[in-house]
Amino acid sequence: MAASVLFLRLRSASQDGDGDRAGLPAALRSAADGWDPQRRVVLEAPDGFAIVGDIPPLKALEAARRARAVLPQDALGVALHHGSVHTEPGHDGLRVAGEGLDTAEALAAFPAAHPILASQAFRDALERQAPRAAEDLRAAGEMMDAQRQTHPLHVFDPAAASARRLRRNLLAGGGVLAVLGLGWAARMARLRYEAARRPAVIRFDIRPDGEVHVDGQHVGTTPPLVQLALPAGPHAIEVRHGKAQPLRLEVHLQPGEEMELHHVFPPPAPVPRRAPRPAVPQREPTAREKLERAIQKYKFW
Repeated sequence: MAASVLFLRLRSASQDGDGDRAGLPAALRSAADGWDPQRRVVLEAPDGFAIVGDIPPLKALEAARRARAVLPQDALGVALHHGSVHTEPGHDGLRVAGEGLDTAEALAAFPAAHPILASQAFRDALERQAPRAAEDLRAAGEMMDAQRQTHPLHVFDPAAASARRLRRNLLAGGGVLAVLGLGWAARMARLRYEAARRPAVIRFDIRPDGEVHVDGQHVGTTPPLVQLALPAGPHAIEVRHGKAQPLRLEVHLQPGEEMELHHVFPPPAPVPRRAPRPAVPQREPTAREKLERAIQKYKFW
């Protein structure tokens, strides 16, 4: 089966130091942290250990970085490979073998100035799983194994990885800001749209009363009408009261504007009364007129 192989090896220049040997198990524990115990095996090798298991290459790279942080750079060789492994009978039972283990061991023994070496096969497997993480491995020459096979080498570049992470974080932050900016712009556009559609309000204080007409339509009598909502824009307002001169206004209302309309209609003019006709003074009848009236009064007797 194809498996990820992480090989940890004390370098020859540091094998005389007891401190480095004591630190190797700590590096192994750091590397094995996160590997499923049911899906990996730890093998002891000359001056080191190998961890073999069915684990995604990205987790194997993270394990290599944890192990690398335990010992100084020149004390520990860390190698990563993705290749075939199998079990076969050995003198003391089953043993793990295969191209994957052999190549990882050769990589760990390869003298290099970089803390983590990876094979081309490991980089290819990492790129299939996590293309961005694969960018942190850069080409660094070739190696020939015991079978005279050439393996392109890749090294983990922490500075380049940090720069890429920073660049990704900046791009992600820029994306978040862009999303927030779009959200803010959409909210402001919605608020502007709603504000543009807010009706204007006219409050009436008409005495003693009046019939309200807007744009030629009768809308009510004030009182009881005390306010009226109208869409923004131009309107013709007319208030009528009996035979009094009507109140006429041409207004251009803004969205949300509040307007108060005060008006007092004058009382109707009093109806003029006709003056009584002057009394005609009565003339004293003459003696003859008195006689004629007496004759008219008694002539039927």
